[in-house]
Amino acid sequence: MKVALVTNIAPPYRVPTWNALARSGVDLRVFLCAQSHPDRLWQTDLSDHAFDHEVLDGASLYVRKLETGLRLRWSIRRRLEAFAPERIVLTGYLPPTLLLAALYGRQHDVPVIDWWGTHDMSSRFSATPFELVRRLPLRLMDGFVTYGSLATEYLRGRGVQEDRIVTGTNTVDVEEVARLVDRVRSDAPRRRDPRVVRFLFVGQLIESKGVWTLLAAFGRVPDPSRRLDIVGYGPLADALVRTLEAEGDERIQYHGGTDSLGETCRHYASADCLIMPSLREVWGLVVNEALAAGLYVVASNRAGATPDLVGAAPVDVGLAVTPGDPGALAAAIEQSAGIIRSGSVNRRAIRAWGCRFTPRRYAGAILRALDRVA
Repeated sequence: MKVALVTNIAPPYRVPTWNALARSGVDLRVFLCAQSHPDRLWQTDLSDHAFDHEVLDGASLYVRKLETGLRLRWSIRRRLEAFAPERIVLTGYLPPTLLLAALYGRQHDVPVIDWWGTHDMSSRFSATPFELVRRLPLRLMDGFVTYGSLATEYLRGRGVQEDRIVTGTNTVDVEEVARLVDRVRSDAPRRRDPRVVRFLFVGQLIESKGVWTLLAAFGRVPDPSRRLDIVGYGPLADALVRTLEAEGDERIQYHGGTDSLGETCRHYASADCLIMPSLREVWGLVVNEALAAGLYVVASNRAGATPDLVGAAPVDVGLAVTPGDPGALAAAIEQSAGIIRSGSVNRRAIRAWGCRFTPRRYAGAILRALDRVA
């Protein structure tokens, strides 16, 4: 099956799923609107992978306030005609280039699948005009593969028929995360005060990630045995540094950003619990990574990952918390610290649960969606 995947950029966490899809027998070609993102440190190497790819030329506009890029690539129609796909997969619904690809599919009788992540709690705008804009592209799609249960509920609520939806579980290369964390721990075994509980925040330093709520919550936890490491970069970095200097809380350390999975895994290897206090979050891949590292998790109940990876887990892997409420987050920090200190956390079982959701499994969901629109 010849499949064209049209997407904005090539984030490194998505490449393992693309590889798994190509290795399943799909002739996959990825059409990129851009090689990288202006707000990311990472650069994705696509020189040696199981799929072909093309970077399209054209105009771009990045709207920082909306945290999104608008990239127009008129050449997508010509490139699709040259490739002649039997299926088209889109990773969004509003970027103009992806809409052009959807229209190409309609005009040439090529089924179009949308790789859908939006849910009712992830959108910045919920007013009627924006909702109408989001609904219009749904009519151009023949099928959907979703990030998880919340995204599936969103589509059902907009009248998308059940047989057009395949529910997946969004993920990263969790097996690689587990290997890297094991390597760090074997090279430098943790030797520290067992009374100390180390919390970890990993993410962009932007308003929607809830970093200010996290600082306010940690300020309500006076216990000196609670430590917080912050890893990330973004427009709030300078303000964060000034705030930490002014408050002088030595329990909180800012480590800057990382530009590789290996570097990030060093922080996972030394932590006990990940905190993801996002005010809005389409998914939250740091939860996948933390579980694969065997960490307990405190996650926002507004994130797509939380019901599927925390709420549905067969063992106690963490807590869901209401974001934006420092008191509720402080209580969750204390509760999780107590659970960790009690020794009841089964890190082996947490890791096994996190490692269930592999790129191969996600690629299988995409394949089912492609077959369903035959």
